[in-house]
Amino acid sequence: MAETQVVVVGGGIFGLGLIAALIKSYSSLKDKAHVTLITDREEYVYLPANLRNAVTDISELYIRPYSKLFTKVPDFGTLKVAKVTNILDKGKTVVLESGESIKADILVLATGSNHSPPSDAIGVNRKEIFQFFADQRAKIKSASTIVILGGGAVGSELAAEIGDVYKDQKRIILVHSKDLPLSNIYLYSFREKVANILDKLGVTTIFNSTGVDNGDGTVTITHKPTAQHSEKSETISADIVFHALTPTPNTGFVAENFKNSKGQVIVKPTFQTLESDHVFALGDINDIVEVKQAAKSLSAIPIAAANVISVINGQAASKTYKPSLEAIGLLLGRRHAAGTIELPCFGKVNFPGWLILWLKGEDVLASKILKSIGIY
Repeated sequence: MAETQVVVVGGGIFGLGLIAALIKSYSSLKDKAHVTLITDREEYVYLPANLRNAVTDISELYIRPYSKLFTKVPDFGTLKVAKVTNILDKGKTVVLESGESIKADILVLATGSNHSPPSDAIGVNRKEIFQFFADQRAKIKSASTIVILGGGAVGSELAAEIGDVYKDQKRIILVHSKDLPLSNIYLYSFREKVANILDKLGVTTIFNSTGVDNGDGTVTITHKPTAQHSEKSETISADIVFHALTPTPNTGFVAENFKNSKGQVIVKPTFQTLESDHVFALGDINDIVEVKQAAKSLSAIPIAAANVISVINGQAASKTYKPSLEAIGLLLGRRHAAGTIELPCFGKVNFPGWLILWLKGEDVLASKILKSIGIY
Protein backbone atom coordinates (compact mmCIF):
# COMPACT_ATOMS: atom_id res chain seq x y z
CA MET A 1 0.00 0.00 0.00
CA ALA A 2 1.45 3.38 -1.04
CA GLU A 3 2.30 5.89 1.65
CA THR A 4 -0.08 8.83 2.08
CA GLN A 5 1.77 11.97 1.03
CA VAL A 6 1.11 14.69 3.62
CA VAL A 7 2.32 18.07 2.38
CA VAL A 8 2.52 20.95 4.85
CA VAL A 9 2.92 24.40 3.29
CA GLY A 10 4.25 26.91 5.81
CA GLY A 11 6.91 26.50 8.49
CA GLY A 12 5.43 28.65 11.22
CA ILE A 13 4.18 27.62 14.64
CA PHE A 14 1.05 25.90 13.27
CA GLY A 15 2.78 23.99 10.49
CA LEU A 16 5.64 22.84 12.72
CA GLY A 17 3.27 22.10 15.58
CA LEU A 18 1.27 19.78 13.36
CA ILE A 19 4.40 18.01 12.10
CA ALA A 20 5.66 17.59 15.68
CA ALA A 21 2.34 15.97 16.60
CA LEU A 22 2.59 13.58 13.62
CA ILE A 23 6.16 12.69 14.58
CA LYS A 24 4.90 11.75 18.06
CA SER A 25 2.68 9.20 16.29
CA TYR A 26 5.55 7.97 14.15
CA SER A 27 5.35 4.37 15.39
CA SER A 28 1.80 4.00 14.07
CA LEU A 29 2.29 6.14 10.94
CA LYS A 30 5.77 5.19 9.70
CA ASP A 31 4.53 2.72 7.09
CA LYS A 32 1.44 4.72 6.20
CA ALA A 33 2.52 8.30 5.62
CA HIS A 34 5.35 10.56 4.53
CA VAL A 35 5.42 14.25 5.48
CA THR A 36 6.89 17.01 3.30
CA LEU A 37 7.36 20.49 4.73
CA ILE A 38 7.54 23.28 2.15
CA THR A 39 8.83 26.58 3.50
CA ASP A 40 10.49 29.54 1.83
CA ARG A 41 13.47 29.85 4.17
CA GLU A 42 16.05 27.51 5.66
CA GLU A 43 15.62 28.71 9.24
CA TYR A 44 12.67 28.70 11.59
CA VAL A 45 12.09 32.20 12.93
CA TYR A 46 9.74 32.39 15.91
CA LEU A 47 7.88 35.59 15.02
CA PRO A 48 6.95 36.85 18.53
CA ALA A 49 10.67 37.20 19.34
CA ASN A 50 11.40 39.33 16.28
CA LEU A 51 10.32 42.61 17.84
CA ARG A 52 12.82 42.26 20.67
CA ASN A 53 15.50 41.08 18.26
CA ALA A 54 15.03 44.21 16.15
CA VAL A 55 16.25 46.25 19.13
CA THR A 56 18.35 43.87 21.27
CA ASP A 57 20.34 41.02 19.74
CA ILE A 58 18.79 37.67 20.69
CA SER A 59 19.14 35.94 17.29
CA GLU A 60 21.12 33.01 18.71
CA LEU A 61 18.34 32.27 21.21
CA TYR A 62 15.58 31.41 18.78
CA ILE A 63 16.53 31.12 15.10
CA ARG A 64 17.01 27.44 14.24
CA PRO A 65 17.48 25.39 11.03
CA TYR A 66 14.51 23.41 9.76
CA SER A 67 16.96 20.63 8.95
CA LYS A 68 16.70 19.51 12.60
CA LEU A 69 13.01 18.73 12.23
CA PHE A 70 13.24 15.15 10.91
CA THR A 71 16.62 14.24 12.47
CA LYS A 72 15.14 11.46 14.62
CA VAL A 73 12.81 10.15 11.90
CA PRO A 74 14.66 10.77 8.59
CA ASP A 75 12.53 8.29 6.67
CA PHE A 76 9.31 9.98 7.76
CA GLY A 77 9.82 13.49 6.45
CA THR A 78 11.37 15.71 3.78
CA LEU A 79 12.23 19.41 3.93
CA LYS A 80 11.71 21.44 0.76
CA VAL A 81 12.93 25.06 0.82
CA ALA A 82 10.87 26.62 -1.93
CA LYS A 83 8.08 29.08 -2.68
CA VAL A 84 4.64 27.76 -3.55
CA THR A 85 2.97 29.60 -6.43
CA ASN A 86 -0.17 27.57 -7.06
CA ILE A 87 -2.41 24.79 -5.80
CA LEU A 88 -4.04 22.65 -8.51
CA ASP A 89 -6.43 19.69 -8.76
CA LYS A 90 -8.39 20.81 -5.67
CA GLY A 91 -5.27 20.57 -3.55
CA LYS A 92 -3.82 17.37 -5.00
CA THR A 93 -0.91 19.17 -6.70
CA VAL A 94 1.36 21.83 -5.22
CA VAL A 95 3.27 23.92 -7.76
CA LEU A 96 6.59 25.51 -6.81
CA GLU A 97 8.21 28.66 -8.20
CA SER A 98 10.80 26.46 -9.93
CA GLY A 99 8.02 24.77 -11.90
CA GLU A 100 8.26 21.53 -9.93
CA SER A 101 4.99 19.87 -8.92
CA ILE A 102 4.51 17.89 -5.72
CA LYS A 103 1.74 15.36 -5.18
CA ALA A 104 -0.36 15.81 -2.04
CA ASP A 105 -2.81 13.21 -0.77
CA ILE A 106 -3.36 15.45 2.24
CA LEU A 107 -2.51 19.14 2.03
CA VAL A 108 -2.12 21.33 5.12
CA LEU A 109 -1.98 25.09 4.53
CA ALA A 110 -0.35 27.02 7.36
CA THR A 111 1.30 30.02 5.73
CA GLY A 112 0.32 32.61 8.33
CA SER A 113 -0.01 36.34 7.67
CA ASN A 114 1.87 38.87 5.57
CA HIS A 115 3.65 40.79 8.33
CA SER A 116 5.74 43.86 7.69
CA PRO A 117 9.35 43.95 8.93
CA PRO A 118 10.55 43.63 11.61
CA SER A 119 7.55 41.56 12.74
CA ASP A 120 8.66 39.12 10.07
CA ALA A 121 12.24 38.65 8.90
CA ILE A 122 13.68 39.05 5.42
CA GLY A 123 16.13 36.41 4.23
CA VAL A 124 16.32 32.77 3.20
CA ASN A 125 19.39 31.46 5.03
CA ARG A 126 20.84 31.99 8.50
CA LYS A 127 23.39 34.58 7.37
CA GLU A 128 20.78 36.70 5.59
CA ILE A 129 18.32 36.56 8.48
CA PHE A 130 20.94 37.45 11.09
CA GLN A 131 22.10 40.31 8.88
CA PHE A 132 18.53 41.56 8.48
CA PHE A 133 18.13 41.92 12.24
CA ALA A 134 21.59 43.48 12.60
CA ASP A 135 20.53 46.08 10.02
CA GLN A 136 17.28 46.73 11.88
CA ARG A 137 19.15 47.32 15.13
CA ALA A 138 21.61 49.66 13.40
CA LYS A 139 18.79 51.66 11.78
CA ILE A 140 16.96 52.04 15.08
CA LYS A 141 20.15 52.99 16.91
CA SER A 142 20.98 55.76 14.42
CA ALA A 143 17.44 57.16 14.10
CA SER A 144 16.23 60.25 15.91
CA THR A 145 12.51 59.99 15.13
CA ILE A 146 10.72 56.65 14.78
CA VAL A 147 7.04 56.43 13.82
CA ILE A 148 5.04 53.23 14.27
CA LEU A 149 1.73 53.02 12.42
CA GLY A 150 -0.70 50.79 14.28
CA GLY A 151 -1.05 50.38 18.03
CA GLY A 152 -2.17 46.78 18.26
CA ALA A 153 -0.10 44.10 19.97
CA VAL A 154 2.77 44.32 17.45
CA GLY A 155 2.96 48.10 17.38
CA SER A 156 2.72 48.43 21.16
CA GLU A 157 5.38 45.79 21.82
CA LEU A 158 7.75 47.25 19.22
CA ALA A 159 7.34 50.77 20.63
CA ALA A 160 7.98 49.44 24.14
CA GLU A 161 11.10 47.52 23.10
CA ILE A 162 12.54 50.67 21.53
CA GLY A 163 11.55 52.82 24.49
CA ASP A 164 13.01 50.32 26.94
CA VAL A 165 16.46 50.73 25.38
CA TYR A 166 16.34 54.28 24.04
CA LYS A 167 14.05 56.23 26.37
CA ASP A 168 14.87 59.97 26.27
CA GLN A 169 17.31 59.35 23.40
CA LYS A 170 14.77 59.21 20.58
CA ARG A 171 11.38 60.50 19.60
CA ILE A 172 9.15 57.41 19.44
CA ILE A 173 5.64 58.02 18.08
CA LEU A 174 2.87 55.40 18.03
CA VAL A 175 -0.19 56.21 15.90
CA HIS A 176 -3.38 54.26 16.53
CA SER A 177 -6.94 54.59 15.25
CA LYS A 178 -8.61 53.73 18.58
CA ASP A 179 -8.83 55.72 21.81
CA LEU A 180 -6.26 53.46 23.51
CA PRO A 181 -3.80 50.75 22.37
CA LEU A 182 -5.11 47.45 21.01
CA SER A 183 -8.67 46.53 20.16
CA ASN A 184 -11.72 47.41 22.22
CA ILE A 185 -12.52 43.70 22.59
CA TYR A 186 -10.13 43.85 25.56
CA LEU A 187 -10.77 45.43 28.95
CA TYR A 188 -10.47 49.21 29.04
CA SER A 189 -8.34 48.95 32.19
CA PHE A 190 -5.90 46.62 30.41
CA ARG A 191 -5.57 48.94 27.43
CA GLU A 192 -5.15 51.89 29.77
CA LYS A 193 -2.34 50.05 31.56
CA VAL A 194 -0.57 49.45 28.25
CA ALA A 195 -0.88 53.17 27.43
CA ASN A 196 0.56 54.12 30.83
CA ILE A 197 3.54 51.78 30.40
CA LEU A 198 4.24 53.20 26.94
CA ASP A 199 4.19 56.68 28.45
CA LYS A 200 6.69 55.60 31.13
CA LEU A 201 8.96 54.32 28.36
CA GLY A 202 8.95 57.67 26.60
CA VAL A 203 6.60 56.72 23.77
CA THR A 204 4.38 59.50 22.40
CA THR A 205 0.97 57.98 21.65
CA ILE A 206 -1.36 59.61 19.13
CA PHE A 207 -4.79 58.01 19.44
CA ASN A 208 -7.95 58.34 17.35
CA SER A 209 -5.73 58.98 14.36
CA THR A 210 -4.40 57.30 11.24
CA GLY A 211 -1.04 57.68 9.59
CA VAL A 212 0.17 57.43 6.00
CA ASP A 213 3.79 56.74 5.15
CA ASN A 214 4.53 59.12 2.29
CA GLY A 215 7.68 57.22 1.34
CA ASP A 216 9.84 60.34 1.43
CA GLY A 217 10.79 60.42 5.10
CA THR A 218 7.50 62.00 6.15
CA VAL A 219 4.26 60.70 7.66
CA THR A 220 0.87 62.39 7.34
CA ILE A 221 -1.22 61.92 10.48
CA THR A 222 -4.96 62.53 10.27
CA HIS A 223 -6.83 63.09 13.52
CA LYS A 224 -10.44 61.96 13.63
CA PRO A 225 -13.04 64.70 14.07
CA THR A 226 -14.46 65.30 17.54
CA ALA A 227 -17.33 67.37 18.93
CA GLN A 228 -14.85 70.20 19.44
CA HIS A 229 -12.66 69.87 16.35
CA SER A 230 -13.12 68.96 12.70
CA GLU A 231 -10.78 66.46 11.05
CA LYS A 232 -7.26 67.81 10.78
CA SER A 233 -3.96 66.54 9.43
CA GLU A 234 -0.30 67.18 10.08
CA THR A 235 2.86 65.98 8.37
CA ILE A 236 5.94 65.07 10.40
CA SER A 237 9.43 63.91 9.50
CA ALA A 238 10.59 60.42 10.44
CA ASP A 239 13.88 58.60 10.09
CA ILE A 240 12.10 55.22 10.23
CA VAL A 241 8.45 54.30 9.68
CA PHE A 242 7.35 50.87 10.89
CA HIS A 243 4.06 49.43 9.67
CA ALA A 244 2.20 47.46 12.34
CA LEU A 245 -1.31 47.51 10.93
CA THR A 246 -3.52 44.42 10.77
CA PRO A 247 -1.75 41.89 8.51
CA THR A 248 -3.44 40.11 5.64
CA PRO A 249 -3.57 36.30 5.26
CA ASN A 250 -0.75 34.85 3.17
CA THR A 251 -3.01 33.07 0.70
CA GLY A 252 -2.15 34.64 -2.65
CA PHE A 253 -1.26 31.21 -4.07
CA VAL A 254 -4.59 29.64 -3.02
CA ALA A 255 -7.42 29.39 -5.54
CA GLU A 256 -10.23 31.91 -5.03
CA ASN A 257 -12.89 29.23 -4.58
CA PHE A 258 -11.16 28.18 -1.33
CA LYS A 259 -11.31 31.71 0.14
CA ASN A 260 -13.73 34.36 1.40
CA SER A 261 -13.66 38.04 0.46
CA LYS A 262 -10.95 38.71 3.07
CA GLY A 263 -8.61 36.16 1.54
CA GLN A 264 -9.12 33.68 4.38
CA VAL A 265 -9.49 29.98 3.62
CA ILE A 266 -13.00 28.83 4.51
CA VAL A 267 -12.91 25.84 6.84
CA LYS A 268 -15.16 23.50 8.77
CA PRO A 269 -14.71 23.06 12.55
CA THR A 270 -12.43 20.10 11.67
CA PHE A 271 -10.04 22.55 9.89
CA GLN A 272 -10.90 20.88 6.57
CA THR A 273 -11.78 23.25 3.75
CA LEU A 274 -15.25 23.43 2.30
CA GLU A 275 -13.80 22.68 -1.13
CA SER A 276 -11.98 19.48 -0.20
CA ASP A 277 -11.82 17.22 2.83
CA HIS A 278 -8.19 16.39 2.15
CA VAL A 279 -7.12 20.05 2.39
CA PHE A 280 -6.70 21.60 5.86
CA ALA A 281 -6.05 25.25 6.76
CA LEU A 282 -4.54 26.21 10.12
CA GLY A 283 -3.74 29.40 11.98
CA ASP A 284 -3.98 32.93 10.64
CA ILE A 285 -5.16 31.96 7.17
CA ASN A 286 -8.46 30.28 8.05
CA ASP A 287 -11.79 32.03 8.58
CA ILE A 288 -12.43 30.90 12.16
CA VAL A 289 -13.56 33.99 14.05
CA GLU A 290 -11.00 34.63 16.78
CA VAL A 291 -7.99 36.84 17.41
CA LYS A 292 -5.18 35.29 15.38
CA GLN A 293 -2.33 34.43 17.78
CA ALA A 294 0.48 31.89 18.00
CA ALA A 295 -0.96 30.81 21.36
CA LYS A 296 -4.06 29.47 19.60
CA SER A 297 -1.88 26.63 18.28
CA LEU A 298 -1.95 25.02 21.73
CA SER A 299 -5.63 24.15 21.38
CA ALA A 300 -5.80 23.89 17.59
CA ILE A 301 -2.91 21.51 16.86
CA PRO A 302 -4.16 18.45 18.84
CA ILE A 303 -7.47 18.63 16.98
CA ALA A 304 -5.91 19.18 13.57
CA ALA A 305 -3.37 16.39 14.10
CA ALA A 306 -6.04 13.92 15.19
CA ASN A 307 -8.07 14.73 12.09
CA VAL A 308 -5.11 14.44 9.72
CA ILE A 309 -4.26 11.06 11.26
CA SER A 310 -7.89 9.94 10.80
CA VAL A 311 -7.75 10.81 7.10
CA ILE A 312 -4.41 8.99 6.76
CA ASN A 313 -6.14 5.94 8.21
CA GLY A 314 -9.04 6.24 5.76
CA GLN A 315 -11.47 7.51 8.36
CA ALA A 316 -13.55 10.67 8.57
CA ALA A 317 -12.22 13.60 10.56
CA SER A 318 -14.34 13.88 13.69
CA LYS A 319 -12.58 16.23 16.12
CA THR A 320 -13.97 19.76 16.06
CA TYR A 321 -12.42 23.05 17.11
CA LYS A 322 -14.24 25.60 19.20
CA PRO A 323 -12.61 29.04 19.49
CA SER A 324 -11.21 29.56 22.96
CA LEU A 325 -11.89 32.52 25.19
CA GLU A 326 -9.59 35.41 24.35
CA ALA A 327 -6.40 36.16 26.26
CA ILE A 328 -3.33 38.25 25.56
CA GLY A 329 -0.03 38.81 27.34
CA LEU A 330 2.18 41.64 26.12
CA LEU A 331 5.88 42.01 26.82
CA LEU A 332 6.48 45.76 26.93
CA GLY A 333 10.25 45.82 27.06
CA ARG A 334 12.31 43.77 29.50
CA ARG A 335 10.78 45.14 32.70
CA HIS A 336 7.10 45.72 31.95
CA ALA A 337 4.21 43.57 30.81
CA ALA A 338 0.42 43.53 30.80
CA GLY A 339 -2.16 40.84 30.24
CA THR A 340 -5.84 40.08 30.25
CA ILE A 341 -7.87 36.89 29.95
CA GLU A 342 -11.50 35.88 29.58
CA LEU A 343 -12.53 33.22 32.08
CA PRO A 344 -15.69 31.11 32.29
CA CYS A 345 -18.08 32.47 34.94
CA PHE A 346 -15.71 35.35 35.85
CA GLY A 347 -15.60 37.15 32.52
CA LYS A 348 -12.64 39.33 31.54
CA VAL A 349 -9.93 39.93 34.13
CA ASN A 350 -6.41 41.35 34.07
CA PHE A 351 -3.43 39.36 35.30
CA PRO A 352 -0.16 40.69 36.70
CA GLY A 353 2.71 41.76 34.48
CA TRP A 354 5.28 39.88 36.57
CA LEU A 355 3.61 36.60 35.59
CA ILE A 356 4.05 37.34 31.87
CA LEU A 357 7.67 38.38 32.42
CA TRP A 358 8.31 35.13 34.28
CA LEU A 359 6.56 32.94 31.69
CA LYS A 360 8.03 34.48 28.56
CA GLY A 361 11.48 35.41 29.83
CA GLU A 362 14.31 37.04 27.89
CA ASP A 363 13.72 34.92 24.78
CA VAL A 364 9.97 35.65 24.60
CA LEU A 365 9.06 31.99 25.25
CA ALA A 366 11.16 30.82 22.29
CA SER A 367 13.08 28.06 24.11
CA LYS A 368 9.85 26.36 25.20
CA ILE A 369 8.37 26.65 21.71
CA LEU A 370 11.50 25.25 20.05
CA LYS A 371 11.49 22.28 22.41
CA SER A 372 7.81 21.58 21.76
CA ILE A 373 8.36 21.42 17.98
CA GLY A 374 11.60 19.47 18.20
CA ILE A 375 14.16 21.87 16.73
CA TYR A 376 15.78 23.27 19.89
